[in-house]
Amino acid sequence: MENVSENKRKRGRPPTMYNKERTRKQEIDILEKMGMAEGRTERTKVNHFYLIQAQIVLSEGDFSYLLVVDHIKKETKIKKITILQELGRLTDDDLIREIAGVICQNKLNTETAVTYIRQFRIAKKKGDSFKLAVEIGSVIDSYKFRHLDVDMYLIESSLSTVYKAFSEKFSDNL
Repeated sequence: MENVSENKRKRGRPPTMYNKERTRKQEIDILEKMGMAEGRTERTKVNHFYLIQAQIVLSEGDFSYLLVVDHIKKETKIKKITILQELGRLTDDDLIREIAGVICQNKLNTETAVTYIRQFRIAKKKGDSFKLAVEIGSVIDSYKFRHLDVDMYLIESSLSTVYKAFSEKFSDNL
């Protein structure tokens, strides 16, 4: 049984580098030894690690929708755990503060906030006007299939209403 090669690649993803010296796993092990890594499963420990990262970055500033820092008592009350875990996954501290500011200002619920954060974390393709038009067209076709009295005037007025609603929504966010 000595014919087994020891140069086989490990299965799965390569370890995530947290900084130049250590991987995320090594950082979590350090936190665990310090008694700061809560949880039994690996996923819980990773989520707690990212929570701590966001907490460190957001400790200065007014992010009271997400967490409240009492500098006198040296305590932090966390209000939105899942949002903070997602923010901690971002690598740029300024980006974390900027996104957290938008979330706090608009008081986004957890689902919306996580979706918003993931737009910055996960590289997505830019929007394409042709593909958007095709998707809108398929929604219109589906609606026409279920309703018999759909004519071009109804479609035009509906698209106009949608355009006005989106225009107002985007102008409010700028």
